[in-house]
Amino acid sequence: MPVSGGGPGHRGVFEDFARAVREGRPPLVTGEEGRKSLELVNAVLLSSYLGRWVELPVDRDAYDEMLRELRAGRRRGAG
Repeated sequence: MPVSGGGPGHRGVFEDFARAVREGRPPLVTGEEGRKSLELVNAVLLSSYLGRWVELPVDRDAYDEMLRELRAGRRRGAG
C-alpha cells in the first residue's frame, strides 16, 4: 500500500521534543498521543503472535506472557 506525505519519523519527533523542552513549548507529539500509538503497535504485535483479533486496550497479562515466551525462545501464532 503506497503511503504519501512522509514526515520526520521517530528521529524528528525526538528532535522536536528536545527543542520543545528548550523553548518551553508543547511538543508536536504529546505523551498521550505517543501512548496511543504504542498501544496500537502492541495490539498489532500481540494479535500477530496469537493469530487472532485482540481488544484495545491490550490485555497486559497476555502481552506480558507473549514477551516471556519470546524471551524464552518460544514462538506461536499465524507467522
